[in-house]
Amino acid sequence: MADRRQFDPLDTEGTIQRVRLELHRDNLDGALEMLGEAYAVFPSTRYSAETARIREWLAHLKSREAYVAALERHYRSTRTGLRPRMLDRAVRTLTGRRTRKMVERCAASEEYRQAGSSTPAAEKGA
Repeated sequence: MADRRQFDPLDTEGTIQRVRLELHRDNLDGALEMLGEAYAVFPSTRYSAETARIREWLAHLKSREAYVAALERHYRSTRTGLRPRMLDRAVRTLTGRRTRKMVERCAASEEYRQAGSSTPAAEKGA
């Protein structure tokens, strides 16, 4: 149930802002309910356009095939192609910078030095 405080259907801009707040809270049903009530009191094209936009977001939930297709599109867009971060990591790995930096961090760590001095090999040499 959407929060109805300061909800005035005649104030189109304020109502749209309240609806977008509900959308930000992931309360799509509450936002659609608010738009429906506002449209019943004051039929504005902005209310109907916002309702159509929200229903378009939910189109992938109408059938299993539509949901799978939307998930595939999302997966392909996020997991394929060369992104700058992946390219940077590959270059650093190939040039040895990534390994060198990791070794330098370990060598600089006080905990690593203490662990290294208590090994049997270190005690043999002493």
